[in-house]
Amino acid sequence: MFRNAVTDASRLNASWLNRWLRAVTNDWIWLGPSLRAHLGDPSPLADIADLVAIGDAARIRLRPGHHLDQLEVALAPILPSAVDWRRACDCYYGRKA
Repeated sequence: MFRNAVTDASRLNASWLNRWLRAVTNDWIWLGPSLRAHLGDPSPLADIADLVAIGDAARIRLRPGHHLDQLEVALAPILPSAVDWRRACDCYYGRKA
């Protein structure tokens, strides 16, 4: 039973981290290939942040003079909503959605 729970939690965590950004910060943010793909067009982000491609990943940092709320808007496609979070919690704890 515990083994199945650990496996399910690992799967949820991996799928969550491949789909959603965990936090927005004015320090460096790293995006792997799956988050970059979910982000889509990077031009809104490029207007306010420095983007450095490193292999399949990207490093992002908000430029001086811009605000964190602007960064959140630019990263919106990879930020989970309250509904996404509730759905993931329900799945994790085995509750019916």
